[in-house]
Amino acid sequence: MANPPVNLVKVLRPKATPVDAYVTKVTAPSAMSKTERAYSQWLQLRVEKREIVGFRFEALRLELASRTTYTPDFMVTVMLDPLRIELHEVKGSWKAPHQEDARVKLKVAATMFPEFVFLAAVLIPQKKGGGWEFERFDRRLP
Repeated sequence: MANPPVNLVKVLRPKATPVDAYVTKVTAPSAMSKTERAYSQWLQLRVEKREIVGFRFEALRLELASRTTYTPDFMVTVMLDPLRIELHEVKGSWKAPHQEDARVKLKVAATMFPEFVFLAAVLIPQKKGGGWEFERFDRRLP
């Protein structure tokens, strides 16, 4: 079973001290889109197969600059020892003009927060076989 939505969003600031690394703001996650619901069902299957530990929808918000934040669609706990967390952004496609902003924020976040692995999951249309296509945004890659 997927983790229930959490109404506490964590704001991560780069270069924060251990004391102020997490600043909480009470805010409810937005409703999932049809594509995000399909992706959460796919993640739930991965939990049941024990491929991942768990996931949460819109569990945190990353501060990229003053008044500029990025909220990943899913925070996925891949393993516990050592702890590995991936942040997943789900898209129907990257083709819409407004998607460029999301892509830029994803690249900036991956650079600023190297402790996370950032993935974009793009829905593959059923007529092309269905499923998900992944793009990894990670400054640690060659």
